[in-house]
Amino acid sequence: MEISNDVFGLTISQFERMYKACLERRITKEQWILNLRYPDKSSKEYLEYLENCTDYKKDHLLFIESDPKKKYLYRLLVNTIGTEIDIRMRQRLFIIHDMIVNACVSDTTKISSGSLAEGLNLPGSDRDIMYVNHRYDVIRSLNNIKYPIHRTTFVMETDIDHPGFTKLRLKAGGVNVHCQRHPGTCTSKWWIRNYGCLLVPIGPKTLPDNALLWRLSFSVAEKILIFSFNFTQLLCYGLLKLMLKRIVNTQNDVKDLLCSYFLKTALFWVSEEIDIDTFQLSKIYFCFCICLDKIISWLKTCYCPNYFIPAHNMFLGKINQRNNKLLLCVLESIKSGGIDGLINNLFAPVKGNHLLSSTDKESSFIMLDLLHYSTFCDLDSLSKLPRGNSSYIKGLGIADFLLKSETSTFIIDSCKYHIARISQKIAQKLPPPHTEGETNNIRKCYHKLLQYGIKTDAVSGWLLYASYLYVTRQFNATIKLTEYVLSRYSPDMILKGIVIRKNERIFNSYKSNVHSTMTLNEKMTIFTVDNIEYLLNSSLIPDELQLEVKNHTISIPPVFMSHCLRFLCYHHLGDIPNRQEALRVLHVAEDTGRFTSEASLAASLTILGVCNEISGYKDAAYQFYVKSLEVMKCKCSTAEIRKRKLFDI
Repeated sequence: MEISNDVFGLTISQFERMYKACLERRITKEQWILNLRYPDKSSKEYLEYLENCTDYKKDHLLFIESDPKKKYLYRLLVNTIGTEIDIRMRQRLFIIHDMIVNACVSDTTKISSGSLAEGLNLPGSDRDIMYVNHRYDVIRSLNNIKYPIHRTTFVMETDIDHPGFTKLRLKAGGVNVHCQRHPGTCTSKWWIRNYGCLLVPIGPKTLPDNALLWRLSFSVAEKILIFSFNFTQLLCYGLLKLMLKRIVNTQNDVKDLLCSYFLKTALFWVSEEIDIDTFQLSKIYFCFCICLDKIISWLKTCYCPNYFIPAHNMFLGKINQRNNKLLLCVLESIKSGGIDGLINNLFAPVKGNHLLSSTDKESSFIMLDLLHYSTFCDLDSLSKLPRGNSSYIKGLGIADFLLKSETSTFIIDSCKYHIARISQKIAQKLPPPHTEGETNNIRKCYHKLLQYGIKTDAVSGWLLYASYLYVTRQFNATIKLTEYVLSRYSPDMILKGIVIRKNERIFNSYKSNVHSTMTLNEKMTIFTVDNIEYLLNSSLIPDELQLEVKNHTISIPPVFMSHCLRFLCYHHLGDIPNRQEALRVLHVAEDTGRFTSEASLAASLTILGVCNEISGYKDAAYQFYVKSLEVMKCKCSTAEIRKRKLFDI
């Protein structure tokens, strides 16, 4: 008797054979299918797929179980570079950060690039930031000019002798200038047509006088290409960068001859030349060797073709027939050492089980937290230039949209942070709260925004609230709130905006206090601190310090500003003993404070001078103004203005 399947008209054995064959084809073509479904792997859709796909990692590891060396290399790379979710999360964080910042500005576009924005948080990984100036137009030829000309316009003059560079001739009236059309002969034209190129003021190294030449940069297209890479390609990229840092650049004779951009270029070319299905986790070392062979072949000819403009030899001015031999020997020895030699040279010996420990797995979310604290908590783009509330409200709208559309809990928490930070800025752009005839609506706006603002960290939002109470002359309430701020502060807390590498003390201290079930926002409001930032013409800075924000933003350590507010409150209350005690503590805070920059230290010294001047100690005030000027060396500083007025009669 034959049993058949009613749906397919097949016997059970036939159906099983076809089903298994289908599964095998799917596994073989998995990367092709994933690329078809998710061409942009930095997207929220792909991140959601990774977070929900429980068998993704297990299925891939089955292919390397039979080779302990390949499996060990894979584990070491994941331990150093991160899981694919780690990498995609970093990429996504930079994307939403740029989106929110760019919503707040109109004449420039911020572009985060470098290893961190690409998703690799390796020791020494950098964060490059470019600002594209939209006030200028660059065109390829006069034929492209549209009359009448309303904006400053430059015409490109390409130099045949220097591919990849151009001169700019002013047609109508030094910056990063966006290029509307790609010049010369380029590969990957689809990328360039969609994402354009940038012009940066860097000339070729072979010319002593190169100030007139601008380099063509394809950073945006490069980032999009990196975002299309699969996990194996990213691990291969990380492996190449580790090789450069831990092997090549440790040898003085060849140090700094190669750069990570050459390695990235090799991976671009290799990814174009071989099938995507070659980039499997079981073939990481094989793919690494192909890239290494590519670089070796370039070294032999002293020619490294730019991926977008192959006529541009990127080795010019750096690698030539006089120094390529030593570098060739180093790379060939790496290749001849095989996978064992590579592992031994790149990674310190690991005792015991080669598998990732639970500690390593737990450290993944901690490293992501620390990256957020040191990188995404710096909204300098929103502070340096004067702008009104309409700009910040646009940024708030984008952050709120992302909050509702993103699926990752961590990304959603990051959006909440941005909303809280922007709320602090909007509050400072409202009409002064002590204005005569102030309406209830304005007061409600202040309270709503300041309540959002307390969610950025443990203290800065509360301190901004205390500033509101001070400028509305609620001095006793201000004193109570500063007491609360000081009770929440601990010197062991993580100071935001400071680059944090895997510092063992910080790492272990943070790890002992947090757990993976806590939200990012909970961790930020308990274990991190930030300076209080007063914007240009802030409505929340004390009247005594309005001069400090007349022309720029200032950033003050929270402990220092807490004691400053207490000093000013006691002064207005006529409580001289407590005022004197607050001034004494303020001096101590200046000596022991955690200042994140010279500008922060200089502003704090000036404020200390103001407090001494209010107390009648003009000589001490003069000394602090002088110290502030010594830090900043800026004659336009408010310390200079206050110093000149100090002894005016």
